[in-house]
Amino acid sequence: MASVTMGETDDSADPANAVVVRRPAISPAAAEQPPPAVSVVVPCYDGGRFLDPLMRSLAQQTFRDFEIVIVDDGSRDPDTLNKLAALDGEARIVRQANAGPSAARNAGIRAARADIVFTLDCDDTIEPEFLAETVPLLQTSPADVGMVFCDLRLSGGASGILARYFNRFDLLFTNTLSAGLVMRREAWRAAGGYDEAMREGYEDWDFSLRLVRAGFRGVEVAKPLYAYRIASRPRPRPVDPRASRVCGSTARSGATFAATIPRATA
Repeated sequence: MASVTMGETDDSADPANAVVVRRPAISPAAAEQPPPAVSVVVPCYDGGRFLDPLMRSLAQQTFRDFEIVIVDDGSRDPDTLNKLAALDGEARIVRQANAGPSAARNAGIRAARADIVFTLDCDDTIEPEFLAETVPLLQTSPADVGMVFCDLRLSGGASGILARYFNRFDLLFTNTLSAGLVMRREAWRAAGGYDEAMREGYEDWDFSLRLVRAGFRGVEVAKPLYAYRIASRPRPRPVDPRASRVCGSTARSGATFAATIPRATA
């Protein structure tokens, strides 16, 4: 098992959002090697049953210059804990108390060695050519291209293809991007990271808005290379008074740049 640094924090995105994590130390051999082209960041909370297909999809990638950083967001499920322990070595495991998906993504990106990061939810998978199609495209794009994404292939409780695209105006009203962004780490930092106060949903949309507010645009690979799982039996949610605050936070992110975006601008 990799050694860990206890109580390490990083405020490179937003000091107010920093969380205490147990971050695996980089081995001396790895430290002497150049960083990978991309770090795959996987937040995981009691999602051990999904990790085998996720790891298979990563093992099948035709683009091989990547590392895997899995963030255990305070999992309690014994099967998940056993699975994560077994993966230690194939992936770097970052452990933290449960703080939600935004905090888990931020922790994983802080621990990443690469200048490009890819956020992959633990219950999703990607096609073998995903990294080969997206990473070189971002590497060769102008500096204002902060992220690359693709269309979604729905799985689980739904099926079909969900087209994704980048348009600043449309993004004010719905998230036209994907949760699985291949992005420059500098873009994440400039956007202030994911908002860790948003634990009830919409954090992906809010982050997309924050990226645009920071001056970045996205480029689409018009292929369904990301398999997005939808729960077969979503749990009914009671009306939560916090939902209005979640929507309000997202609305505020959009409102800060909405007035500067002409309707026809993409």
